[in-house]
Amino acid sequence: MSTAARLRRALPVVLTVVFLVVAVVVVRGASGQDGAPPPVTPIPDSVAPAPPSPCGPPPAGGRSPVDGVLTIGTIVPLTGRELDATGPALTAATEMAVRDVSAAGGVPGLGLAPLGPGTQRDSGVPGSGATCAAATALLTAGTDAVVGPSASVDSSAAYPALTGAGRVMVSPASTLSALSDAPDGGLFFRTASSNDVQGGALAALVAEDGNRNVAVVTSTEPYATDLSDSIVEDLKGRSVPTTVLTYDPEAPRFNDIAGQLAGAPYDGIVFVGFTEVAGLVNNLLSRGVTPANRKMYGSEGFLFNTFAQQASPGAPGRLAGFRGFVPWADPGFNERLKAFRGGLADLTHGAQAYDAVIAVSLAAAAAGTDDPARIATQLPQVTRGGQKCADYAACVALLRQNPATDIDYDGASGPLGFTPQGDPCQVVYLLSAFDDASGLQALGLRYSADRCA
Repeated sequence: MSTAARLRRALPVVLTVVFLVVAVVVVRGASGQDGAPPPVTPIPDSVAPAPPSPCGPPPAGGRSPVDGVLTIGTIVPLTGRELDATGPALTAATEMAVRDVSAAGGVPGLGLAPLGPGTQRDSGVPGSGATCAAATALLTAGTDAVVGPSASVDSSAAYPALTGAGRVMVSPASTLSALSDAPDGGLFFRTASSNDVQGGALAALVAEDGNRNVAVVTSTEPYATDLSDSIVEDLKGRSVPTTVLTYDPEAPRFNDIAGQLAGAPYDGIVFVGFTEVAGLVNNLLSRGVTPANRKMYGSEGFLFNTFAQQASPGAPGRLAGFRGFVPWADPGFNERLKAFRGGLADLTHGAQAYDAVIAVSLAAAAAGTDDPARIATQLPQVTRGGQKCADYAACVALLRQNPATDIDYDGASGPLGFTPQGDPCQVVYLLSAFDDASGLQALGLRYSADRCA
């Protein structure tokens, strides 16, 4: 079934919003396909190398990534705060993807390493340094590609180390706009949209609702600052008066901010941050400020099924009407993921993590090698412009029949495809709202502009 058909089945109403995004083109490596795995392909002089990494230099004595075995590692949030609610789904999704690749006969001409303790690493609290330790361990293990990290601050720290050592990175959740133009040697990709795209979506929603006096409450964390800047800029372009209130996530002063919000005639409030936002919303609810009397919107950094219970313990229905966008996932994929790993409380970015593994595996199949540089060259090729296929088995079957086949993998997260900057060509958002029973319910779909059209 095509992606378009799956989207139509997912929801009866499809709302289309076009966001214009200016892209700065970065040159990526040249393509090629041989039989035996070659030495690691050098990065062309025309591609900017990675800058010095906050994680330090690559470890000495690590295994060469080119050994005839595709080895994928993961860096996902399993402990700490903010994003740890998503870690179990990301882990399950990557494991299910490796299982699906294996079930379809693996990667033609290559071995496939299983995921395990040596290649599954915890990013911990964003910015804590745990990601650097994870990156070092994965380099030592000889990984060809890394799925993760999730937090933008962690991807910003890790990409110089990982791409500087010649490894492919595919983040399923990092959205910092600056990552689009990172000097990564053409090796950093993401299956999540950048903040400029998500910011335009949220701003359009706020404006469409007729808000004329809006407060944007944002953490000073880099992801939140970047996204809130995009929202504010777009709202100003729509002539919507906007006030920005900031807080330090380590010392948030929520009582003061809640007092300012409750005492001012804002008709719309946009929250940008992580799960700490629950404390601010709880304070507002105690003052009688609710989505019933003030329109409230949130960023994907905390819009999880568990958020309503965190913000209003015992009475999560008080958040009914609180809205925002979350990354779309094919409903059939979500059911598969829940069957694969029972007890998952939240599935956010699971589809994006799954697609990262599948896309890397298909790129390796098309390249005929586990050389990361040649995998990076093939990632845009196997995800757009060719014969469409919706799962690994169907796509790799086309490559087995004819290795020169141009395939277009449309994944669990949508059309996929990659721009020259490694961003998804087009993303699909799910407009969602909390209901009286505290669950996050789907309201409609929104599409970004196709930057590869």
